[in-house]
Amino acid sequence: MIKHKALFLIFLLTSLFFSLISCFPLFQVSNNFDGILDEEYNNLELIQSLFGKGIIYIDDNWSDASSAGLCYGEGTQIDPYRIEGITIDASSNLTSCIYIENSNTDYFVVRNCTFLNTSIGNDVKNYHAGIKLVNSSRGTIYNNIFINTSNNGILLSSACKDVEIYDNIFLYDKTISKDDELHAIRIGQDCGYISVSNNTITNYLIGIGIYSDPFDISIEDNTIEAVESGIYLRNTYNPVFISGNELTHGGISFLGDNASQYANHVIYPNNTLNGGNIYYLINQTSLQIDQGYTNAGQVILVNCNDCEIFELQASINVYHSNNNEIRDNIVQAYAHGIWIEQCNETTVSNNTINNCTYGLGIWKGERNELQKNNIFNNSIAGMFLYTNSLSNITDNIIQDNLFGVYNLILSNFNNISHNEILNNDIGLNEFLNFNNTIQENEIHNNRGCGINITSCFFTSVIENDISHNGPYGMMLFNSLNASIDNNNIILHDYSLYFYRSNSSVVSNNIFRYYVANRTEIESKWNLFIGNTYNLISENRGEPPSNDLWGELILASAIVASVSTAGAVPIYLFRKRKRNKPLKGFKQKIPAQSLAIFEDNKKVIDIFDDQAKGINPSAVEAAELTMYTAEFLREIDQFGFNAEERAEFLQDMRLFTPRERNEIVENIKRRLEQASSKN
Repeated sequence: MIKHKALFLIFLLTSLFFSLISCFPLFQVSNNFDGILDEEYNNLELIQSLFGKGIIYIDDNWSDASSAGLCYGEGTQIDPYRIEGITIDASSNLTSCIYIENSNTDYFVVRNCTFLNTSIGNDVKNYHAGIKLVNSSRGTIYNNIFINTSNNGILLSSACKDVEIYDNIFLYDKTISKDDELHAIRIGQDCGYISVSNNTITNYLIGIGIYSDPFDISIEDNTIEAVESGIYLRNTYNPVFISGNELTHGGISFLGDNASQYANHVIYPNNTLNGGNIYYLINQTSLQIDQGYTNAGQVILVNCNDCEIFELQASINVYHSNNNEIRDNIVQAYAHGIWIEQCNETTVSNNTINNCTYGLGIWKGERNELQKNNIFNNSIAGMFLYTNSLSNITDNIIQDNLFGVYNLILSNFNNISHNEILNNDIGLNEFLNFNNTIQENEIHNNRGCGINITSCFFTSVIENDISHNGPYGMMLFNSLNASIDNNNIILHDYSLYFYRSNSSVVSNNIFRYYVANRTEIESKWNLFIGNTYNLISENRGEPPSNDLWGELILASAIVASVSTAGAVPIYLFRKRKRNKPLKGFKQKIPAQSLAIFEDNKKVIDIFDDQAKGINPSAVEAAELTMYTAEFLREIDQFGFNAEERAEFLQDMRLFTPRERNEIVENIKRRLEQASSKN
């Protein structure tokens, strides 16, 4: 549905550079549409002379259009105004082909026409269509052909009444557009007494969409092959009558604020999805839904509790229902394989779900159990979880999907464990969640990365085997306070990628990598401790240098003040932001004469000869930073190995001494908190 597409695009903006989405044509449109378009433009100059909101634009001025030769008739029920036998290609115009508004007294007909290539409008008021009606009534639209009409083939935008739409053909080449509002027929707010029948719709995202509570709508005997939903009802309290429709891939789906918007409709079993009957069950308890529901193509439950759904070969859609069990079903070749919306305490287990758009989806729920399912070859997501919390996702095999697991937007406190996530474009994606635990999963051979964590907080990634994902094992974008512990992250170009992600602890992991164990961009306060690193000898690129000490400018034991008996070790390093390294002395030099030289020329005095101490302004002016021995002793308490210590010190060169001390204190507090919990 549209809601899924919009959320999906949020993540693509951040991950486009490493995942490629394949499109494939199911309908190929020729340039000249041989054999489809028989009519030539009729009265082209007159049509273009009335260009406005549509190539033909009528604002309750049918008599003017008739005088211009665009239509004929008298506007009566017996002799309506008729637009017929014309072809309109809107490819060079950012508009609709025909736009009719404020026509409520005259009868009109649009028939035997062909409409092509309307463009995508930028919001609901400006959506384009082959035929767009606004506040218009008494219309009949039949026997027309619509080809590649975005956003809609026919749009009844608002307050349209007494309209019949029948015997039309809608064809869309879905490789040419990324229109996320693409409908063959869309009926909007305050419309009523609308009949939609005997239309043929192919490859539109939504076949027929009903929005914002219109009234007295009937949808009968249509043939619809839709990408996502054949018939989509959104925020509709008034009953919609649905009978005798043949749907392929996309079935009947809903979105609303409460159960009554799902349960008030009349949906007959003579509707079919993929050749099987559509069963619409409302307000039931303790049902057993199995093969006794003969030849099921789609099973829809609304406000049904304590039910079992098992051993079916059908799309399963459950809305506003609790404590149900869905098990041992085979679900394949649907837009939504198993879809659970605004449900709690649902168990989904031992199902096989493949070749769908969304394999297993949950839209708003709590305490759901998803376990031991085999989910593969789904075109967008194997598992799609939106605002689903306090749930267990365990022991599933999820492979060969675009996204293996796509867990997003306040899906919190979930346990994702013991799953096999294999051969997807992205293995596991976390977006805008907090306090999820990803533990003991096998995550291998995913093409973009194994785990992607974006805008999340307090994510725990523990004891997973993550390997052969390319090029990144794990990526963090704009995330805070992750705990990445005891994982095997091996055989990637880059084990970890941090972008604007701070205050995470990465501990006790094994990294084997071809290029680098990690990349950090605009990230800080991340603690790396107790990890094992191994650069693989295969020539996959050069690892970045970890030689902190190669950038040491000088080290000296200086007199801190005149009255101080002891010496304070000071280490000066080139700041990381400098592109050109300083060439200076690396040996100890008497404090009172200490200075930096570049190309044998004195650059700046570092020490104040009067106080025999450090001159901070001189250090800053020379674009140097300094470490004291006290600071080095502090970080030695963190248990770094030699490589981690060097990397941490490299990172600290981005900050002032005061900022570094704050970072150290923060790390110490976190370690103390972790120790107290143990």
